[in-house]
Amino acid sequence: LAQSNLDAYIMGLSLISRSLSMMPIISLQYQHLSSTINLPEFVSDGASQAIHLGQLELAVEIIEQGRGLLWSELRGLRTPMDRLQALEPPLADELMQINHHLELLSTENRDPFGHSLSEKRRLLRAQGDVVDRIRKIPGFETFLGRKSFAELKSAAKHGPVIIVNCSRYRSDVLIILEQGLPILIPMVNGFYREVKTLVQRLTDARWDIKAAPKRYNHVLRATLQDLWDLVVSPVVTKLRKLQIPEKSRIFWCPTSILSTLPLHAAGPITPGTKKFLPDLYISSYTPTLTALIAAFNTPKSSSQLPRLLVAGQYDNSLRNTKEEINEVARYKKHTIVTSLEEASATKHAVETALVDHEWLHIASHGTLVPKEPFSSYFSLAGSSRFTLLDIIRLNLPNATFAFLSACHTAGQSPGSVHDEVIHLAAAMQFCGFRSVVGTMWEMADVDGPEMVKDFYESVFSNLEEDPSRCNEVGAQARALAEVIKKMRERKGVTWRGG
Repeated sequence: LAQSNLDAYIMGLSLISRSLSMMPIISLQYQHLSSTINLPEFVSDGASQAIHLGQLELAVEIIEQGRGLLWSELRGLRTPMDRLQALEPPLADELMQINHHLELLSTENRDPFGHSLSEKRRLLRAQGDVVDRIRKIPGFETFLGRKSFAELKSAAKHGPVIIVNCSRYRSDVLIILEQGLPILIPMVNGFYREVKTLVQRLTDARWDIKAAPKRYNHVLRATLQDLWDLVVSPVVTKLRKLQIPEKSRIFWCPTSILSTLPLHAAGPITPGTKKFLPDLYISSYTPTLTALIAAFNTPKSSSQLPRLLVAGQYDNSLRNTKEEINEVARYKKHTIVTSLEEASATKHAVETALVDHEWLHIASHGTLVPKEPFSSYFSLAGSSRFTLLDIIRLNLPNATFAFLSACHTAGQSPGSVHDEVIHLAAAMQFCGFRSVVGTMWEMADVDGPEMVKDFYESVFSNLEEDPSRCNEVGAQARALAEVIKKMRERKGVTWRGG
């Protein structure tokens, strides 16, 4: 019976993916996910069933298949064709052309029915025909198929990936290393209920932060301590047993409602002390293992000096943004800087300039649009909006690093489907940026210049002989960790660092 239940979950995920692919545009697909099924719980419950049966590799595959469905579909349309191009150029060209048209159609912002629906069906039939022909080529039998754990574990190339599966039936941590099987850490009974309580408590305090800031700080401190006790402490204990050195990188991949909580800031390690998770390991997040693999596979730029685009928009509520932009411009010795400020920072100008720059620093208002995450945006010149949908339409193969100095850039809009991880930072990663710094919540304008100064000083320190080393994997993450430590020392533990 248990195996039958697991098979049903797997079949259900396949049917969900198939039904989504038939919908012509991505915003309609998202509406379907948010209104017709409780997808995050369905995926987490399926993974928990696999874990219960001891099938840990399958559990990872289920989470990967059911999480970030929309990103996975879009990323599939940008699958590298190098191997296929070398063997069968006509087939590769045909598939790339079909995928290009599918991507254009999926990211349209118009009436999704009528012509769009029939065109999507035609393109999917053509795509299926080409893929069938490709799979007859020796070595391509699983082309564009579901990735196996053997392929997925390469996501841990630069550090362990920590999947936290949060289910009403059982909750577990799965640690993925580059070699070997997933490592299981069962969570305590009642974990799911505790996490729901934490999320609700912190959400309520955040909505009331202006009226009751002291209450918010108290709730945040309690939440960080509870996260340490519930999740992070058992993980750190296991990492130490695995001899994962302190100060190295770890990658969090939380599921369901847990993805809204600041795991990266958990602590203190011991009540009454000032030592938190950032003092032990350098945390990053990834929406999926595939997204992390794609980020690591991004080719390095051939430019010796990173070309940095600075886009800034400031008003009375962002009085420190001008100072922040000036701080970034100070590093012209290490970067080739292009500044677009005020009236020159139009959406068209930013999109055009991004093609020729590996780095982006954007300083403006970041706004979430409730229940319409693809409409979330950065404010640019003339009241123009650089939306999440605009970003995912970009294809920037040389992009390396983006610093998103705005509110909510790594936060999901209220009412979101948590496991889809639709936010501005994820969109930047999708369009090509290998590493992205974003904010889960509001960002104080006064912190901008101070944080930026410390960050870029750290990134470019000791690089007199070879400035291009700042593009090395992990360089920005290590610099951010140093900045967060300094900001916490100056401003106290409730400064969250993202």
